[in-house]
Amino acid sequence: QSTSDLKTYYYHCNEIIVNLANYLKNFPESQHLTVIGPFLTEKIEWVEPIIFVDRGVQFREDQHLGFSVGDGDSISESLDERLSPDKYFADLAYVLRNIPEHFKLIHLLGFLGGRRDHELINLGEVHHFLKNKSQTSVHFDRDQVLVKSAGEWSFSHQGLFSLFAFESTKVTLNGDCTYKLNPQSTLTPHSSHGLSNLAQGT
Repeated sequence: QSTSDLKTYYYHCNEIIVNLANYLKNFPESQHLTVIGPFLTEKIEWVEPIIFVDRGVQFREDQHLGFSVGDGDSISESLDERLSPDKYFADLAYVLRNIPEHFKLIHLLGFLGGRRDHELINLGEVHHFLKNKSQTSVHFDRDQVLVKSAGEWSFSHQGLFSLFAFESTKVTLNGDCTYKLNPQSTLTPHSSHGLSNLAQGT
């Protein structure tokens, strides 16, 4: 092969590697995915697949671990896939759009805190991501916030919790909690209907 041919081949290899969708294709059997944002506060065990979003790349300890993506507006480090800073959506929205259907539990670490508008938009983007899915769950920062798709769910908790809906949602709530919701109760969007319940178990 000529030098020119090798350069072309190398370019096409990079095209395959430096693309988030193609990185995730390497994990066809995985159901869990970890996504790291800018406000990670604790040491975690790094297990692939893992995505570092923009300033979240500062926590990447090994350049061969995971995949980094973002528009670079808040970090100087190199990214595996650099998005245009002139886009009209958040970096997290791009990541969510590229997650294949077989991932059923997504851990978002470091996406709470910082600017309140970013925090609210992150919740909204996750809502859009889950809207047409079933039995898929997104957990923010060690289960501080759980966002669920349609389906039947069980969780254990001791203490206060609140239910919050982004659109009218039929919900049945039972088990070890103070305020139950009758079958097919409707939570209205952005209301206080599910505020400050008390859990004593499952």
